Amino acid sequence: IYTYESKDNIRIILNSRNFLSSNIFILDDPSRLVIDLKNINNFSKNNASLKYVKQIRASKKDNMSRLVFDLNVPISQLSKKYIIKKNGTHVLVINLKIINVNLDFNNAFKVDKFSASKFVNKTIKNTFFN
Repeated sequence: IYTYESKDNIRIILNSRNFLSSNIFILDDPSRLVIDLKNINNFSKNNASLKYVKQIRASKKDNMSRLVFDLNVPISQLSKKYIIKKNGTHVLVINLKIINVNLDFNNAFKVDKFSASKFVNKTIKNTFFN
């Protein structure tokens, strides 16, 4: 398992000598990426210090292995690509688009300060008082 981060993306790369049959999905609250893989017996991961990934957990039941990536940020989009290299290595590349939670409403929505303030106040009211 190789994990790489950039300003607004997380990339996870899985390599195997065997076909990587997978089911991949995102869960919210708390934010997690779940990868179910068939017929994989063990994992090794890079020991990089990661900003967006808290931890990676693994479990196995019968012929199904599950990887859970506990994330520090919400995810807006998931994409994956499967590659078989000439040497027979199977590679699964998973890209996660991070939601920018530090929005500057005036620049993000190109509105005046009054409209942005109304939007923020309405969002706070709906989030905390309903």
